Amino acid sequence: MNTTNKVLMGLLAGQVALAALTWASAGSEPSDDRQPLVDAKLESISQVTITGKPAKAGEAAASVSLTRKGEGWVVTSADDYPADKKKVDEVLDRILDARIGAAVASQKANHNALDVGEREYARKLKLVVGDQTTELVIGNAKGSSVHARRAGDDAVYVARGFAAQALADQVRSYVDTHYVQLDEPTEVQVTGPQRSITVVKNDRGGWAVNELPSDAPVDQSKARAFVSSARQVQLSEPVGRTVEPSYGLGDEATVVTVRKEDAETVYRIGKAVGDAYYVKADTNDYVVKVSKYAVETLVKQTPDQFIQEPEAPSGGMPGGMPGGGMPPGMMPPGMMPQGRPPGSMSP
Repeated sequence: MNTTNKVLMGLLAGQVALAALTWASAGSEPSDDRQPLVDAKLESISQVTITGKPAKAGEAAASVSLTRKGEGWVVTSADDYPADKKKVDEVLDRILDARIGAAVASQKANHNALDVGEREYARKLKLVVGDQTTELVIGNAKGSSVHARRAGDDAVYVARGFAAQALADQVRSYVDTHYVQLDEPTEVQVTGPQRSITVVKNDRGGWAVNELPSDAPVDQSKARAFVSSARQVQLSEPVGRTVEPSYGLGDEATVVTVRKEDAETVYRIGKAVGDAYYVKADTNDYVVKVSKYAVETLVKQTPDQFIQEPEAPSGGMPGGMPGGGMPPGMMPPGMMPQGRPPGSMSP
């Protein structure tokens, strides 16, 4: 081995040793895999906040903050909108069941590469237990595991038991999304600025539109879709109890009235905000946001759009025979019997 090769081998050995020091265990952690990521009991957690990474630089990150209230949980940022206790407890159980072993990295330079850095991360998690607050940075890892780092610490661990995506950062993941849910009604009435639609079930089990002439054919598929939109409204995000003028739930709102026999449900669709509309049901204390695609047909459809379009006529050529054939004795243009020059006449 010449001198150059010896030097190169020495440099390689140094790099390997440096990498080993970077990724080695800190030495103070036990070698087994039985330490809890968060050492707490479910009932002792009073608040949990899960924050995602912004989709683009400068954008606000999605975040959900939940607070224990009585025997259940509420959405802190939405005037204590009731959360689904089962959904919240399931996520917390995954966190509390997660176990870590020795640190897999101990230097800040490795944080972004392991998805737990200032720039690269999947979730930020904050838990309040008694008077103590635990903050963790969570990153993606292989399979049902995550990289985890306590905020302010350099050591990074592999926590087994859940994936980063299990920590949903959207409020709708922790609430009952059925804001309005009714059995099939007998009538849906929608009124708004310069517009009114009344869809009524007829004696034949179909749907009629009162604003159309009695002989106008109603497209039943459109009528059924309209009724389905009216009787099932799923929220995308709870807003709060206060009805602000900016929500547009006053005179300019689209009012939806769903009736079945003597029962009646009324809700108002306000202004659009981004890809959602503000919605408030008369029987619910909370204003919510609903995806615009879920209620846009209620806001924009007009009575004439329910009219069944006439079927296109069957194929054929003008002046020809049914099905596109040619009358007897005629040939398509450009076709002549074999052996006859162009322009010759039949005998």
